[in-house]
Amino acid sequence: MEETNCSLAHYLTLYQSRRSTLLKRRGGLVDDHPEPVATTWSLAFERVEQANPLASELLRFCSFLYPEDIPEELITKNVAQLGPVLQAIGTEPLALDGAIATLLNYSLLRRTAEKGTLSMHRLVQAVLKDEMDSTTQCRWAERVVLAVNWSFPQIAVETWPVCQMYLPHALECAAHIAQWELATAEAASLLLQAGYYLDNRGQYEQAEPLLQRALTTRERVLGPEHPDTVRTREIYTNLLQEMKKRAQAADSQQ
Repeated sequence: MEETNCSLAHYLTLYQSRRSTLLKRRGGLVDDHPEPVATTWSLAFERVEQANPLASELLRFCSFLYPEDIPEELITKNVAQLGPVLQAIGTEPLALDGAIATLLNYSLLRRTAEKGTLSMHRLVQAVLKDEMDSTTQCRWAERVVLAVNWSFPQIAVETWPVCQMYLPHALECAAHIAQWELATAEAASLLLQAGYYLDNRGQYEQAEPLLQRALTTRERVLGPEHPDTVRTREIYTNLLQEMKKRAQAADSQQ
């Protein structure tokens, strides 16, 4: 931005359409940093891969989640869903700590021990994804959807705090489901759980597209008369009725 004297809005527009190209550019105004962002982190990824392959797989998994407050239990309780390399976490208790230590050493991950969560920079996620081909991206998206679906709790007042913790990751998964057109029972289940939670909290506008996609997916995967499809249709219909009542009430007050 300083080099070209462009506005933040202009740079953001360029970033959204030319992210990979921008991150590979080397600005000309600063001399004490020899490499562009993408190259710097790519070199770090290569060193992590050599030092600890499990750490590099953990980083790839986290790159498809919301970047803040990634619950460690999302990893430890779902190792069967995360591919052959990360499955080692299930049999070796020290494996996860070793992987995290490697990533902390390269400043690619942050750990908040008191919350039991991990975080990573959005640009690290972006560079990692840009280095994957479409097949690899889709495979990781599927794994993340499976893991978040298994971890998202059943909706009840007492589980609301846990639901809220997992909601940002579920919304990231919803974007993956749309991008890769993932029509699976697990994708539909996660969309339903996230949408139903938002519905319960009165956030109807956010809930509606999630429940609509959950219904469409279940009709496609299970058929229109399957009990899970019928239940999803009832939840979605009730939501539409509540939205209609709210709209009518707002109109009557004007």
